[in-house]
Amino acid sequence: MQTATTAREQLKALVDELPDDLLRDATYALTHLVDDEPLSAEEIADIEASEEDIKDGHMISLEDYEKERGL
Repeated sequence: MQTATTAREQLKALVDELPDDLLRDATYALTHLVDDEPLSAEEIADIEASEEDIKDGHMISLEDYEKERGL
C-alpha cells in the first residue's frame, strides 16, 4: 500500500483494504458520522485510546466478536 498523505487518502486506502463482509458496516458507520454537535473532550480521549488499541493490535474481528457473544 502506498503511503497516504491526507486524511482523505488514508480513508480511501482503508476502505480499499476492507473485506467485502465489512463494507456494509463501514457504510453504516460513515453515513452516521454527520453530527452538528462537536465531540466532547471525553469522546476525543476515548477515540484516541481506541486508536492506540488498534495500533497495538488489541482488537478482534467482527466475526470473532459475534462468536464470543453468541450472535
